[in-house]
Amino acid sequence: MTWVPIPVSPEKVTPEMLYDLAHKHRLVSENTPLAIDNCHYMAHGSVVIKMVDEDTKDEIATVVISDIVEGEEATVDFIPVGKHFSPIGKDGNPNNEPFLEKTEAALGGIFRKLIVGRGLRRLNATVPASRSRTYKALRECGFRKEGIKYDGIRLKGGGLENLVMMGMLADKE
Repeated sequence: MTWVPIPVSPEKVTPEMLYDLAHKHRLVSENTPLAIDNCHYMAHGSVVIKMVDEDTKDEIATVVISDIVEGEEATVDFIPVGKHFSPIGKDGNPNNEPFLEKTEAALGGIFRKLIVGRGLRRLNATVPASRSRTYKALRECGFRKEGIKYDGIRLKGGGLENLVMMGMLADKE
């Protein structure tokens, strides 16, 4: 099974689509009006890529690339579908799927092309500390941990959570 990236057409990247995505994956902050405002801001000019299984057409993950400043930087949000990245399968046995390698094969080149094609010097990612699968997938694609923002976010229904700041530099690829 191969995972392939499929771009979402720009007209389908709406504030509602981004909010639904964040809500579905429990990434909406406690401050709902602020979350809605962020989705309105992000929808304009963002690039959204769905990663799907080539055989089953199952959605594996969604990548949102926003805050694109030509020649400078962009922000990457990687939102995996949990069942494909879980260490334990639905049957209770270990998940031996090489999800990190498949993620890098599907997306690593896209991140590098984004840096080169748009002349960016860096890509940024901010990952809630509890999202270890997202962190590991981004590491596999070439992102590096740059620091921690303590008590950086309060996700809806939870307490304060640290944010892991990550980056991919053009000259460090």
